[in-house]
Amino acid sequence: MNRFSAKGPTTEPQLRECAGCGLFQTIPALSSGTTAHCARCPTILRRTSTHRLDHIAALSLTALILLGVMCSTPLMSLQTAGVSHIANLFSGPAEQARRNMAMLGIVVLFVTALAPLIRLIGTLYVLTRAHEAIPPRRLRRVFALAEKLRPWSMIDVFVFGVFVAYVKLGDVVTIGLAVGVYALLALTFVLVWMDSVLDREAVWERLDHRDRSDGSCRGSAGLVGCETCGLVSVPRLDDPRCPRCESILHERKPDSIACTWALVIAAAVLYIPANYYPVLTVVQLGAGAPSTILGGVEELVAARQYPWPRSCSLPAFWPLLKLVGCRSC
Repeated sequence: MNRFSAKGPTTEPQLRECAGCGLFQTIPALSSGTTAHCARCPTILRRTSTHRLDHIAALSLTALILLGVMCSTPLMSLQTAGVSHIANLFSGPAEQARRNMAMLGIVVLFVTALAPLIRLIGTLYVLTRAHEAIPPRRLRRVFALAEKLRPWSMIDVFVFGVFVAYVKLGDVVTIGLAVGVYALLALTFVLVWMDSVLDREAVWERLDHRDRSDGSCRGSAGLVGCETCGLVSVPRLDDPRCPRCESILHERKPDSIACTWALVIAAAVLYIPANYYPVLTVVQLGAGAPSTILGGVEELVAARQYPWPRSCSLPAFWPLLKLVGCRSC
């Protein structure tokens, strides 16, 4: 279930519920840089980190600065027929609001700016105060909020959107990349780095000074694993909240089977029209043609925009590609 390094164990045994299959099992004492997998499915139960919390705080501060640079500087400039336009992070939501799509603009603004901002500020605040002898209890609620916002921080999705827009509009208008794009790419790299080295259970253990058991259990009857912090406990009937992060506990997600069937059927119904009907129409000098998802894939292949190109055709992205190890550049 686990892989040990040469160093001695640095954690205590603990009882966990697998998020993938629901199996209750005891994670043994782990050493630094060790990964523990579920005994029944390949879900990772815990991955200990070799980085100290102050290193993670430095990455959070770097990401916060890059987010500020991305939000305050232009992303790209567009020129066509002698007309220039500067686009920044807020240009898209503002245009959507002008076209009576204000709710969509609010969602885009939330997942690209507001959610990452709140998450980074909360994480940095928690990591900074976690070194205190007795961390304040409110740090648990702040860290729980940051963890709940993590799936809604869609900077990586925004990067792909910018990349698609660059490729799609490159033949129609003259596009120049500005400082905001480089900050966006660096921010994505730092966020991935931060998420990969952060041992969240170590943060929870630092914030929670209650007496913890040795990880042994006498059966899983009545035990519930928290979806936010992972703590296994027996919920109270009058207050079914996690004693560590105060999230609502459920033995199973309410109406999970019915909701899953509804979502699967809805996705199957929408799959064909989503790929068949146009999603974008570019008009230039009175002429234009609608574009579909499959048509965009064909254009990317025709333009040799592969995930691992032999020669990168986007010189502006060369510094980042070299940074992450693109051997073709």
